[in-house]
Amino acid sequence: MSLFGVVSPYHLTTREAPAMAALLLCDRVVTMAPAPAGNDGRLQAERLAERAPRYARLVESWSWSVPLWNAGVLCAEVEGLSVGEAVQEAHGEIMARAEYAEIRPLLAEFPDEQSYLQALAHDLLRGGPDPALTIPMAAGLDRFAGRHEMVVVRGHPVSLAQRHEERLWQSLATVALPVLIEGRAERLLEAREKLEPELIALRDALAETGAGSREADVRGAATAYRRAFDRAAANLGEPDPDEVRVVIGEVSVRMVEMPGDAALLASARAVASLSREAAPAHPGVIALARGRTVSMVIRVLGRR
Repeated sequence: MSLFGVVSPYHLTTREAPAMAALLLCDRVVTMAPAPAGNDGRLQAERLAERAPRYARLVESWSWSVPLWNAGVLCAEVEGLSVGEAVQEAHGEIMARAEYAEIRPLLAEFPDEQSYLQALAHDLLRGGPDPALTIPMAAGLDRFAGRHEMVVVRGHPVSLAQRHEERLWQSLATVALPVLIEGRAERLLEAREKLEPELIALRDALAETGAGSREADVRGAATAYRRAFDRAAANLGEPDPDEVRVVIGEVSVRMVEMPGDAALLASARAVASLSREAAPAHPGVIALARGRTVSMVIRVLGRR
């Protein structure tokens, strides 16, 4: 069973642990590419970069990931549908539906795609979080993952909204795993190749947690993976003197299930709690929650 992960472009820009872990542990990783839509998106991106310095810096900051895109590990579409479309859909629904009135003031309307991309580039480069961008982003990522039976890769809850979201989680399995938390894309590809048999078994076990797989199965696959990782870790290529050194870390991987619109529910509850209103979200928002979404929550435990 394949394990496809959906990762926020915020994590990819900063190369945070959720992105680095997903790029090793998942078969493929889907993200929202901060680029114009359409067949001529690359040309439009180049033109935008010429007149928008912040966007140009963002493009440059993503250059480390090019080998992963070329290898098909990273992608922005599945079956012709992009994450960006799901994010736009979530934004439009929040702005249009009365049920989302509590969080609508946090959002913004952008006159055109280029304005949106420039605002997104600015927020990605500074590590966020502008709720005008991050709320529809989180909702869109969850929605895309749910539709395509993928897992959304999250970081450990930090913000108020994330802590509200955590209360909606149903834990499926938790395991500690060694991963690369720093290193070039080539080292990730090398690790994926060397650990392929064990990764296949681990991916199957993690992917099946949403279907009721036993946590013991996950732990068994994790033990085999750890042994293989420890054998391969000392020989993950000989880096050039100028290359970013490989840093290995231990992470907690927690598989959880949640409502399909958990990000919107949590945002509404966070806004309500800040305004000293009742903490639960508007009943109409709860009624609109779509299905269930499985998520992989990554928390760094330490570095080796």
